Amino acid sequence: MNVNFNKLKIGYTPYSSNFSHPGDKRRFCYYAAKRGINFEIAEPSGNYDIVIVTQRGDISVWSAYRKGSAKVIYDFTNSYLAIPRYDLKGVFRGLAKYVTGENRYLKLNYWKAMEVMCKRADAVICTTKEQKQKILEFCSNVHVILDSHNSVVRKVKHDYSSAGDVFNLVWEGQPQNVGSLFEIKDVLKQLKTKYNIALHIVTDLKYYKYLNRYGRKRTVDLTRNLFDNVRLHEWDERTCSVVITGCDMAIIPIFLNDPFAVGTIFDYQQLAVGRNRRTDNRLDRKRTAALHQDRFVASLLAKPGKPQ
Repeated sequence: MNVNFNKLKIGYTPYSSNFSHPGDKRRFCYYAAKRGINFEIAEPSGNYDIVIVTQRGDISVWSAYRKGSAKVIYDFTNSYLAIPRYDLKGVFRGLAKYVTGENRYLKLNYWKAMEVMCKRADAVICTTKEQKQKILEFCSNVHVILDSHNSVVRKVKHDYSSAGDVFNLVWEGQPQNVGSLFEIKDVLKQLKTKYNIALHIVTDLKYYKYLNRYGRKRTVDLTRNLFDNVRLHEWDERTCSVVITGCDMAIIPIFLNDPFAVGTIFDYQQLAVGRNRRTDNRLDRKRTAALHQDRFVASLLAKPGKPQ
Protein backbone atom coordinates (compact mmCIF):
# COMPACT_ATOMS: atom_id res chain seq x y z
CA MET A 1 0.00 0.00 0.00
CA ASN A 2 1.50 3.31 -1.15
CA VAL A 3 0.71 6.20 1.15
CA ASN A 4 2.21 9.67 0.90
CA PHE A 5 2.46 10.38 4.62
CA ASN A 6 3.81 13.86 4.05
CA LYS A 7 0.43 14.90 2.71
CA LEU A 8 -1.03 13.98 6.07
CA LYS A 9 -0.88 15.91 9.31
CA ILE A 10 0.48 13.51 11.90
CA GLY A 11 0.53 14.11 15.64
CA TYR A 12 2.57 12.12 18.13
CA THR A 13 2.58 12.03 21.96
CA PRO A 14 6.25 11.51 22.88
CA TYR A 15 7.86 9.98 25.94
CA SER A 16 10.39 12.82 25.95
CA SER A 17 10.32 16.29 24.44
CA ASN A 18 13.55 15.70 22.50
CA PHE A 19 12.55 12.16 21.41
CA SER A 20 15.60 10.65 23.12
CA HIS A 21 13.62 8.21 25.28
CA PRO A 22 13.92 4.56 24.09
CA GLY A 23 10.14 4.47 23.70
CA ASP A 24 10.49 7.22 21.10
CA LYS A 25 13.63 6.40 19.18
CA ARG A 26 13.07 2.62 19.08
CA ARG A 27 9.51 2.82 17.85
CA PHE A 28 7.57 5.44 15.88
CA CYS A 29 10.37 8.02 15.70
CA TYR A 30 12.70 5.39 14.24
CA TYR A 31 10.09 4.44 11.63
CA ALA A 32 9.36 8.07 10.80
CA ALA A 33 13.06 8.81 10.28
CA LYS A 34 13.50 5.79 8.00
CA ARG A 35 10.47 6.73 5.91
CA GLY A 36 11.06 10.47 5.95
CA ILE A 37 7.73 11.12 7.66
CA ASN A 38 7.08 14.53 9.14
CA PHE A 39 5.15 14.79 12.39
CA GLU A 40 4.57 17.14 15.29
CA ILE A 41 3.91 16.79 19.00
CA ALA A 42 0.18 16.18 19.24
CA GLU A 43 -2.09 18.55 21.13
CA PRO A 44 -5.70 17.56 21.91
CA SER A 45 -6.85 20.94 20.58
CA GLY A 46 -5.24 20.27 17.19
CA ASN A 47 -6.68 18.70 14.05
CA TYR A 48 -4.84 15.71 12.62
CA ASP A 49 -5.19 13.04 10.00
CA ILE A 50 -3.33 10.55 12.22
CA VAL A 51 -2.51 10.64 15.93
CA ILE A 52 -0.07 8.16 17.51
CA VAL A 53 -0.77 7.92 21.23
CA THR A 54 2.01 6.34 23.30
CA GLN A 55 1.72 5.13 26.87
CA ARG A 56 3.02 8.51 27.99
CA GLY A 57 0.07 10.14 26.25
CA ASP A 58 -2.92 11.33 28.27
CA ILE A 59 -5.51 8.65 27.57
CA SER A 60 -8.06 10.48 29.72
CA VAL A 61 -8.10 13.02 26.86
CA TRP A 62 -7.15 11.08 23.75
CA SER A 63 -9.73 8.35 24.36
CA ALA A 64 -12.36 11.04 23.68
CA TYR A 65 -10.63 12.62 20.67
CA ARG A 66 -13.15 12.83 17.81
CA LYS A 67 -11.95 15.73 15.65
CA GLY A 68 -12.67 15.37 11.96
CA SER A 69 -11.81 12.02 10.42
CA ALA A 70 -8.64 11.53 12.47
CA LYS A 71 -7.31 8.00 12.79
CA VAL A 72 -5.96 7.22 16.25
CA ILE A 73 -3.20 4.64 16.73
CA TYR A 74 -2.52 3.51 20.29
CA ASP A 75 1.05 2.29 20.84
CA PHE A 76 0.31 0.07 23.84
CA THR A 77 3.65 -1.58 24.55
CA ASN A 78 3.31 -2.79 28.15
CA SER A 79 0.94 -5.47 29.34
CA TYR A 80 -0.95 -3.41 31.91
CA LEU A 81 -4.25 -5.12 31.08
CA ALA A 82 -2.80 -8.40 32.38
CA ILE A 83 -2.11 -7.01 35.85
CA PRO A 84 -4.50 -8.49 38.46
CA ARG A 85 -7.19 -6.10 39.68
CA TYR A 86 -5.91 -6.42 43.25
CA ASP A 87 -2.40 -5.19 42.39
CA LEU A 88 -1.74 -2.07 44.47
CA LYS A 89 0.23 -0.25 41.79
CA GLY A 90 -2.55 -0.97 39.34
CA VAL A 91 -5.21 0.21 41.78
CA PHE A 92 -3.50 3.56 42.33
CA ARG A 93 -2.11 4.06 38.79
CA GLY A 94 -4.98 6.29 37.66
CA LEU A 95 -4.83 8.42 40.79
CA ALA A 96 -1.05 8.77 40.52
CA LYS A 97 -1.23 9.86 36.89
CA TYR A 98 -3.86 12.46 37.78
CA VAL A 99 -1.99 13.84 40.83
CA THR A 100 1.27 14.15 38.88
CA GLY A 101 -0.44 15.86 35.97
CA GLU A 102 0.20 13.09 33.46
CA ASN A 103 -3.57 12.76 32.99
CA ARG A 104 -5.91 15.76 32.85
CA TYR A 105 -8.93 13.87 34.16
CA LEU A 106 -9.11 11.45 37.07
CA LYS A 107 -9.58 7.83 36.04
CA LEU A 108 -9.73 5.79 39.23
CA ASN A 109 -10.21 2.54 37.33
CA TYR A 110 -7.20 2.68 35.05
CA TRP A 111 -7.87 -0.77 33.63
CA LYS A 112 -11.19 0.57 32.33
CA ALA A 113 -9.46 3.71 31.00
CA MET A 114 -7.04 1.60 28.97
CA GLU A 115 -9.89 -0.53 27.65
CA VAL A 116 -11.74 2.62 26.56
CA MET A 117 -8.59 3.88 24.84
CA CYS A 118 -8.30 0.59 22.95
CA LYS A 119 -11.96 0.84 21.91
CA ARG A 120 -11.44 4.39 20.64
CA ALA A 121 -8.30 3.52 18.70
CA ASP A 122 -8.58 2.71 15.03
CA ALA A 123 -5.54 0.49 15.50
CA VAL A 124 -3.54 -0.74 18.50
CA ILE A 125 0.13 -1.71 18.43
CA CYS A 126 1.54 -4.06 21.06
CA THR A 127 4.66 -6.22 21.48
CA THR A 128 3.52 -9.78 22.25
CA LYS A 129 0.96 -12.35 21.13
CA GLU A 130 -0.40 -12.47 24.68
CA GLN A 131 -1.11 -8.74 24.63
CA LYS A 132 -2.72 -8.99 21.22
CA GLN A 133 -5.19 -11.65 22.35
CA LYS A 134 -6.28 -9.51 25.29
CA ILE A 135 -6.54 -6.29 23.30
CA LEU A 136 -8.61 -7.99 20.59
CA GLU A 137 -11.47 -7.98 23.10
CA PHE A 138 -11.63 -4.20 22.66
CA CYS A 139 -10.21 -3.49 19.20
CA SER A 140 -10.26 -5.72 16.13
CA ASN A 141 -7.25 -4.06 14.49
CA VAL A 142 -4.22 -5.09 16.57
CA HIS A 143 -0.63 -5.53 15.38
CA VAL A 144 2.49 -6.87 17.09
CA ILE A 145 5.48 -4.63 16.34
CA LEU A 146 8.76 -5.01 18.22
CA ASP A 147 11.24 -2.26 19.05
CA SER A 148 14.07 -1.44 16.69
CA HIS A 149 17.48 -2.03 18.31
CA ASN A 150 19.56 -0.93 15.33
CA SER A 151 21.23 1.85 17.30
CA VAL A 152 22.23 -0.58 20.05
CA VAL A 153 23.40 -3.62 18.08
CA ARG A 154 26.87 -2.53 17.03
CA LYS A 155 28.69 -5.80 17.53
CA VAL A 156 27.70 -9.44 17.05
CA LYS A 157 29.20 -12.34 18.97
CA HIS A 158 30.53 -15.16 16.79
CA ASP A 159 33.20 -16.89 18.88
CA TYR A 160 31.80 -19.32 21.47
CA SER A 161 34.83 -21.63 21.44
CA SER A 162 35.60 -21.52 25.17
CA ALA A 163 35.28 -19.44 28.29
CA GLY A 164 38.32 -18.08 30.09
CA ASP A 165 39.12 -18.52 33.76
CA VAL A 166 35.87 -16.72 34.57
CA PHE A 167 32.54 -17.73 33.05
CA ASN A 168 30.71 -14.46 32.43
CA LEU A 169 26.94 -14.28 32.58
CA VAL A 170 25.23 -11.09 31.41
CA TRP A 171 21.82 -9.50 31.87
CA GLU A 172 20.59 -6.26 30.27
CA GLY A 173 17.47 -4.35 31.19
CA GLN A 174 15.88 -1.58 33.21
CA PRO A 175 16.86 -1.19 36.88
CA GLN A 176 13.25 -1.77 37.94
CA ASN A 177 13.57 -5.32 36.57
CA VAL A 178 16.79 -6.25 38.37
CA GLY A 179 14.62 -8.05 40.92
CA SER A 180 14.01 -10.83 38.38
CA LEU A 181 17.65 -11.88 38.84
CA PHE A 182 16.86 -12.98 42.38
CA GLU A 183 14.98 -15.87 40.75
CA ILE A 184 18.39 -17.43 40.03
CA LYS A 185 20.17 -16.34 43.21
CA ASP A 186 20.26 -19.90 44.59
CA VAL A 187 21.49 -21.20 41.24
CA LEU A 188 24.37 -18.75 41.22
CA LYS A 189 25.24 -19.71 44.78
CA GLN A 190 25.28 -23.38 43.81
CA LEU A 191 27.43 -22.78 40.75
CA LYS A 192 29.88 -20.71 42.74
CA THR A 193 30.91 -23.79 44.71
CA LYS A 194 32.31 -25.37 41.52
CA TYR A 195 33.05 -22.56 39.08
CA ASN A 196 34.42 -19.07 38.91
CA ILE A 197 31.40 -17.10 37.71
CA ALA A 198 30.75 -13.39 37.26
CA LEU A 199 27.37 -11.78 36.69
CA HIS A 200 27.45 -8.65 34.53
CA ILE A 201 24.47 -6.31 34.74
CA VAL A 202 24.05 -3.69 32.01
CA THR A 203 21.57 -1.04 33.09
CA ASP A 204 21.11 2.54 34.26
CA LEU A 205 23.05 3.22 37.45
CA LYS A 206 20.27 5.42 38.83
CA TYR A 207 16.53 5.26 38.34
CA TYR A 208 13.19 6.52 39.61
CA LYS A 209 11.08 4.07 41.54
CA TYR A 210 7.71 5.70 40.94
CA LEU A 211 6.26 6.82 37.58
CA ASN A 212 9.80 7.24 36.19
CA ARG A 213 10.11 10.60 37.92
CA TYR A 214 9.90 10.14 41.71
CA GLY A 215 11.98 8.32 44.32
CA ARG A 216 15.49 8.45 42.86
CA LYS A 217 17.44 5.29 43.70
CA ARG A 218 20.84 3.72 43.04
CA THR A 219 20.90 0.43 41.13
CA VAL A 220 23.87 -0.82 43.11
CA ASP A 221 21.64 -1.00 46.19
CA LEU A 222 19.41 -3.50 44.38
CA THR A 223 22.29 -5.86 43.73
CA ARG A 224 23.98 -5.95 47.14
CA ASN A 225 22.38 -9.22 48.25
CA LEU A 226 22.22 -10.85 44.84
CA PHE A 227 25.66 -12.35 44.26
CA ASP A 228 29.16 -11.61 45.50
CA ASN A 229 30.66 -11.23 42.03
CA VAL A 230 28.39 -8.73 40.33
CA ARG A 231 29.87 -6.30 37.84
CA LEU A 232 27.65 -3.33 37.11
CA HIS A 233 27.94 -1.57 33.73
CA GLU A 234 26.24 1.71 32.91
CA TRP A 235 23.89 1.31 29.96
CA ASP A 236 25.15 3.18 26.90
CA GLU A 237 23.99 2.36 23.39
CA ARG A 238 27.53 2.97 22.13
CA THR A 239 29.08 0.28 24.34
CA CYS A 240 26.13 -1.95 25.28
CA SER A 241 26.66 -4.65 22.65
CA VAL A 242 30.42 -4.65 23.26
CA VAL A 243 29.92 -5.49 26.94
CA ILE A 244 27.29 -8.12 26.22
CA THR A 245 29.14 -9.90 23.42
CA GLY A 246 32.22 -9.99 25.63
CA CYS A 247 30.36 -12.36 27.96
CA ASP A 248 29.77 -16.10 27.58
CA MET A 249 26.03 -16.41 28.16
CA ALA A 250 23.09 -14.00 28.24
CA ILE A 251 20.25 -14.69 30.68
CA ILE A 252 16.67 -13.40 30.86
CA PRO A 253 14.90 -14.68 33.98
CA ILE A 254 11.18 -13.96 34.13
CA PHE A 255 8.66 -14.14 36.97
CA LEU A 256 6.21 -16.64 35.48
CA ASN A 257 3.67 -15.78 38.17
CA ASP A 258 3.76 -12.12 37.13
CA PRO A 259 1.27 -11.60 34.27
CA PHE A 260 2.75 -8.18 33.49
CA ALA A 261 6.26 -9.59 33.04
CA VAL A 262 5.13 -12.58 31.01
CA GLY A 263 2.81 -10.49 28.86
CA THR A 264 5.38 -7.80 28.13
CA ILE A 265 8.60 -9.70 27.41
CA PHE A 266 9.05 -10.21 23.69
CA ASP A 267 10.79 -13.13 22.02
CA TYR A 268 14.10 -13.55 23.81
CA GLN A 269 15.82 -14.54 20.59
CA GLN A 270 14.92 -11.11 19.15
CA LEU A 271 16.51 -9.51 22.20
CA ALA A 272 19.60 -11.67 21.85
CA VAL A 273 20.19 -10.91 18.16
CA GLY A 274 23.43 -9.02 17.69
CA ARG A 275 24.29 -9.37 21.36
CA ASN A 276 24.89 -12.86 22.70
CA ARG A 277 23.02 -15.69 21.02
CA ARG A 278 24.14 -18.31 23.53
CA THR A 279 20.82 -19.26 25.07
CA ASP A 280 19.08 -22.55 25.72
CA ASN A 281 16.89 -23.22 22.66
CA ARG A 282 14.89 -25.74 24.62
CA LEU A 283 13.22 -22.79 26.28
CA ASP A 284 11.54 -21.91 22.97
CA ARG A 285 8.36 -23.72 23.87
CA LYS A 286 8.06 -21.51 26.95
CA ARG A 287 8.59 -18.47 24.70
CA THR A 288 9.07 -16.29 27.75
CA ALA A 289 12.61 -17.61 28.30
CA ALA A 290 11.85 -18.32 31.94
CA LEU A 291 14.87 -19.88 33.64
CA HIS A 292 13.67 -22.74 35.78
CA GLN A 293 16.40 -23.53 38.30
CA ASP A 294 17.05 -27.18 37.42
CA ARG A 295 17.18 -26.56 33.68
CA PHE A 296 19.35 -23.50 34.13
CA VAL A 297 21.89 -25.49 36.14
CA ALA A 298 21.79 -28.27 33.56
CA SER A 299 22.46 -25.85 30.70
CA LEU A 300 25.49 -24.37 32.48
CA LEU A 301 26.90 -27.68 33.69
CA ALA A 302 26.49 -29.54 30.40
CA LYS A 303 30.20 -30.37 30.26
CA PRO A 304 32.65 -31.06 33.09
CA GLY A 305 35.31 -28.52 33.87
CA LYS A 306 33.54 -25.34 32.80
CA PRO A 307 29.94 -24.29 32.31
CA GLN A 308 28.83 -24.75 28.70
